[in-house]
Amino acid sequence: GDQADELRGQIHESLLKARETLKLTEESLRERGKAAVVATEDYVQSNPWQSVGIAAGVGFLLGLLATRR
Repeated sequence: GDQADELRGQIHESLLKARETLKLTEESLRERGKAAVVATEDYVQSNPWQSVGIAAGVGFLLGLLATRR
């Protein structure tokens, strides 16, 4: 009875805290992701040929790994 109600209240509070923590984590990850996108775009715009070379190299390596399996 009373213990079950108290336990439900504690669980509810824990869930609310967990949701708030997840929300803060999501916001932080979004901000970091946006910063990474901006930095990548700046790099690609200032070094287009290096970016093409890097992308080709990564694609080549992924192709080699994919064909080995």
